[in-house]
Amino acid sequence: MTARTIQRRAWFGPAPRAGSSAAVRRLAAATVTLLTITTLSALSLTVAVPAVRAADDAGVQSVFVHGAGNRALALGGAYAALADDASAPIWNPGGLGWLQRKSLYATHTNLIGMGFSEQFGSIVVPNWRLGVFSLTLRSFGVDGIEQRDDRNALLNDNLSDRETELAVGYGRHFGAAWSVGGTVKWQHQKLAGYSDGALGMDLGLMVRPLLAAGVTSEPAAALRMGLAFRNVVQPTLRLDSDNVPDPAGIRLGTAWSHPFGENLTALATLDVEKTQYVNTRLHAGLEVELAHLLALRVGTHAGDLTAGMGVSWRDLTLDYAFEDNPIEPVHRIGLQLDFGSTTSEQEQAALAAREQEVQQRLVDAFEAEYQQQMEQLLMSARTALAAWRYDEAMRLLAAASVLDPDHPDLDTLEAAALRGEAERLAEAGNYTAAVISYRRCLAIDPADTSAVRGLAAARQASDLQAARSDELRLLFATSLEAYTDEDYLAARDGFAECLRRQPGDAEAAEMLRLTERTMGLRGAALAEQARALAVAGEWQQAEIVLSDAAALAPNDPAVARARRALEIARDRDTGQAGAAAGAGTSPTGAAASAAISPDLSPAQRAALEDLYRSGLAAADAGHHDDAIRYWELVWSIDPGYQQVNENLKREYLARGMEAFATGNLDQAVRDWEQAVRIDPEDPRARGYLQRALDQQARIQQFPEETP
Repeated sequence: MTARTIQRRAWFGPAPRAGSSAAVRRLAAATVTLLTITTLSALSLTVAVPAVRAADDAGVQSVFVHGAGNRALALGGAYAALADDASAPIWNPGGLGWLQRKSLYATHTNLIGMGFSEQFGSIVVPNWRLGVFSLTLRSFGVDGIEQRDDRNALLNDNLSDRETELAVGYGRHFGAAWSVGGTVKWQHQKLAGYSDGALGMDLGLMVRPLLAAGVTSEPAAALRMGLAFRNVVQPTLRLDSDNVPDPAGIRLGTAWSHPFGENLTALATLDVEKTQYVNTRLHAGLEVELAHLLALRVGTHAGDLTAGMGVSWRDLTLDYAFEDNPIEPVHRIGLQLDFGSTTSEQEQAALAAREQEVQQRLVDAFEAEYQQQMEQLLMSARTALAAWRYDEAMRLLAAASVLDPDHPDLDTLEAAALRGEAERLAEAGNYTAAVISYRRCLAIDPADTSAVRGLAAARQASDLQAARSDELRLLFATSLEAYTDEDYLAARDGFAECLRRQPGDAEAAEMLRLTERTMGLRGAALAEQARALAVAGEWQQAEIVLSDAAALAPNDPAVARARRALEIARDRDTGQAGAAAGAGTSPTGAAASAAISPDLSPAQRAALEDLYRSGLAAADAGHHDDAIRYWELVWSIDPGYQQVNENLKREYLARGMEAFATGNLDQAVRDWEQAVRIDPEDPRARGYLQRALDQQARIQQFPEETP
């Protein structure tokens, strides 16, 4: 008798009685039926199935074929389609790919009076990028083996045998439907002074067939099938004169779980196993889990009754397994510890870190572009000042103030440009325009003594030129102050009164014309601001701005357009507020409504994620128009998705700055309107837009401002 036969009979028991094949067939039929009816009914039927015995393997299989892991053993070894814990490398390495967390598992078993011991330990380390790795150690030992000669004389009654298997496994999933894996193992045996070791390999495949067929639902994900190939590379040991291979085997399994309410889940699983030189064996098991805390299990292992239970508390699980072994009942206790983040959490953390890097680069690029634009504008303004091109310097400084009205150099440069322009106008005899420029200079720097003297001289020259009386001189000066202070209604009335009293005052007539033109331009600019605010959902602020626009230019078409946009925005937001109130929420405008994520399917969420990541990659590569297209699609579906709001707003701000730098103010206004649409509350976007619209009005006003 070989040592493997001694071990096999010590562990698996004697050969079955004749006629067991009929019992196996009955068990197969009963188990198939169990998988098609409810889990609770299946549980009753399985417990009632009589014990049967599998065909003897004639000692050709190693002890490792029995498997390990208390949950799997309690389910009768029907684990090829489940394999969702640290014992997966033993039953089906294809299950490794779906494991989510790091896991440690350990068991120890003694067969009392037999001198037999079994140890099993496994560690699983998933990595979202690389896959899932495992290291498994199994050890079996038997003491008290007798050695006899050919005449059956006892030579030694205390021989020992030790078999060890060390396996390294790897698995990887492909979507939610497929997972594959394999293990490379080293088997070693030491018996009565003889020892040998050999390499072997197992392979496995796991599939959710309904998901693979395109059915996307939770019940579809609950059906699993597994195919495991044991000893694809057969380990062959030679202790004395004969080579003894561990035969190849194949195992096909199916598993299905179903929740019954929130606190009860039932699982049914079935395996068909065929090993070389051994008859086909059936394994079946059922499990009922209560409140994710307690699991009750029952199964049949090739005719032997198995049962067990598991108790879970946080990340710790205590498993117990019972097997009605022919020699004596076997009891096993094992402990599993799950720790660390899940692979999904790892992936999200890695993607978040990656996105943060990309976001920071984009922010840095945006800030660098902003600084470059400001420095370029200020440098050009200084050059124009040095060349006495004061009107050009003022336009450049006005453009710089659109980007950063609080820049520390702006006031100094603008005051110098206004003072120089006033001096030039006074020398040319254009005293009214000189007065306006001096007043603007003093509004920035009241302590500028040169501007104070120039203002007094220009006023006196203007009055002398127009031969105004003291009363008209005061009225004209007051009207100029109102114009300079942008109180255009008061300025218009003042200049009109000057003309009524002295119809020949050419300066008053020119200033009245200029004031009315400025009112029209400024009113149209304010109307555009109101329209942009209304489109962005800020219709209450839009009402205030539109009121000012209508006062300046009541008949301008821009005012009518803004009024229509305001009505649409008010109706839209009022309707949304009513719907939100019915749903128990309280959004305030477009920004708040954007925070409500739509109800999307997993496939739609995956597509949204792809679009979002594509936008990040495009922006990081400098393809900003592509990034805007990707993110606009995401924003249109779910405005609150991750950081799409911030990303899209920043892209529009940057694109507006580029257009602004090339002198395309109209395009800059359109881009900044889009930024305000995305985030109406953003102060930078609103500031850019408002100042750009003002700048549009001033640019149209400048050529006419010199009477």
